[in-house]
Amino acid sequence: MLTSGPAILTVIADTNRPMLLGAQTLSLTQVVATFSERISLSTATNLANYSIVGTNGAISIASAMLDAAQTNVVLTMASLTDRAPYTLTVNNLRDQSAAGNLIAANSQANFFASVYIVASLGNPTPTGSQIPSGNGLNIGAGGSDAGGTNDQAQFSYQVITGDFDVRVRLDSLSLADAWSEAGLMVREDLTPGSRAAAVMATPSISGCYFQSRAATNGATALIGAFPVNYPNTWLRLKRAGSV
Repeated sequence: MLTSGPAILTVIADTNRPMLLGAQTLSLTQVVATFSERISLSTATNLANYSIVGTNGAISIASAMLDAAQTNVVLTMASLTDRAPYTLTVNNLRDQSAAGNLIAANSQANFFASVYIVASLGNPTPTGSQIPSGNGLNIGAGGSDAGGTNDQAQFSYQVITGDFDVRVRLDSLSLADAWSEAGLMVREDLTPGSRAAAVMATPSISGCYFQSRAATNGATALIGAFPVNYPNTWLRLKRAGSV
């Protein structure tokens, strides 16, 4: 073994303020606020540090909980209005550094309330978006594919138990390539290789089809074909028992 000479370790103090990165609904009674670094528990759970305002005024917040990652705060409140715009304002939150850096005053994030939770599957680039438009939603998405042995896509979802019968009209789908996809998907969980079944549409000549992944991280099978007909491309996905 060799012994080196003395080494000098220089520790640089954390002087960076925590930043509010965004907010979105987990349901019409919960909003999650996401921050750039871990937030101290005492400031994260202080209701006086948050306000939510919509078109009909301020929303009363009942509780604030710091999640396991400690970079997200889940706010619980009276029911929000589906598809309505809101603004979250945050003050007096400190990070967990020795300095206890303070977030910038009146940090804000705008969001739309929705019955659909927005999630990314497999870390797509760019990340997706969901914005109300008329009586529907404009969904933006990146990612390589919803298929293969794992998915990289945008997923706007509700949790459903048992049988269902759901339908959607696709008004349009931008052509990134001939196999760009949008549609209805049911999946076991949010892991990229989850078992899943979906009815999908493409922008043009590739049409619509049913696809499924029967085994976790298994291959995806495609069955059937039908032409698209924008803005009247209707898709339907139904479960009855094990079918």
